[in-house]
Amino acid sequence: MSAVALDVASAGPLGDWLCRFDDRTPIDLLVANAGISGGPGPDGGLEGLALATSQVSVNLLGAMNTLEPILPRMVARGAGRVAVVASVAGLRGLPYSPGYSASKAGVRAYGEGLRALLAPKGVGVSVIVPGFFDSRMTDRFMGAKPFLMSTERAVRIVRGGLDRGRARIVFPRLLALGLQATDLMPAWLGDLILRGQRFHIVAK
Repeated sequence: MSAVALDVASAGPLGDWLCRFDDRTPIDLLVANAGISGGPGPDGGLEGLALATSQVSVNLLGAMNTLEPILPRMVARGAGRVAVVASVAGLRGLPYSPGYSASKAGVRAYGEGLRALLAPKGVGVSVIVPGFFDSRMTDRFMGAKPFLMSTERAVRIVRGGLDRGRARIVFPRLLALGLQATDLMPAWLGDLILRGQRFHIVAK
């Protein structure tokens, strides 16, 4: 076992460590899972540039920084699987976490694009789209948490999907379908519904 603490938003050190690890033990499964969340405060103010862009830096660019150094190696070997962790929040922009929604929508699109690109090269891609499950990030979420599940159940779903080579691992389905439905509605109606689901993220 090897462990190291690195900033996924810092591409150079992360890529160097991953490549050294891959030199010793060729990676057959790489999961980009690091993420942070934020949003406007309970006073209804704006998120602000620093908080919005920090979520994009960690969630979206961090996923790219994690995968891109290893993808050419997997392609050369014609084997391996990568996974990105998006969120149901990336299925439709949420008014109380616009930066987080944007970052996770980007992660989802990035993973979907990679999957179509890499499949003919022998590299699999799984896009993981979770809803609420017990975690420190969820604990900071002040609002309704529909279909909240245990960490253990979430892990079983993700591991089962990865073991089966699933292209998409989406849970819970009803929450994902609800958000997709708001995206298909007229924009004013979807906005009205989502504005009614008020929440805020407690700052660290």
